[in-house]
Amino acid sequence: MNDSLIATPHPRHGFVGYRIPGDGSPHVRIPELFALHRGPFNQDTEAMTRHLALKHSRWISMPTAVDPEGQCGCHGPDGRAGSVYIMRSEHGPDLRWAYLLDGPLLHVLRPDSDGWALAGVFPWDSPIWDAAPPS
Repeated sequence: MNDSLIATPHPRHGFVGYRIPGDGSPHVRIPELFALHRGPFNQDTEAMTRHLALKHSRWISMPTAVDPEGQCGCHGPDGRAGSVYIMRSEHGPDLRWAYLLDGPLLHVLRPDSDGWALAGVFPWDSPIWDAAPPS
């Protein structure tokens, strides 16, 4: 597995968020996130963060430009979401990347022996992501 984490800053825990299954490597996940940010979320980082990192506790399929809701696996018949967050210090052998949605920036993190290490920072208005993501 190459699952990833979509997260947001948290004052006590560094960041909190939820696991997203599938290929979470940067060459796949970064274009997906930029396409969502510029498409269905109309550059509203707060709305995107609420939807991806706070509203759902488990994703079956990542939201896309075609299906901006995606498919969560956390809401039961009563509509209540799960409450288990993956926090900064927790990562397993199958969690390879974390994507921190932090206002005007997307931070890409990778696990290391001390927790998480910064792998890159991308402003949401970066022109290098203007091209359509790979299909």
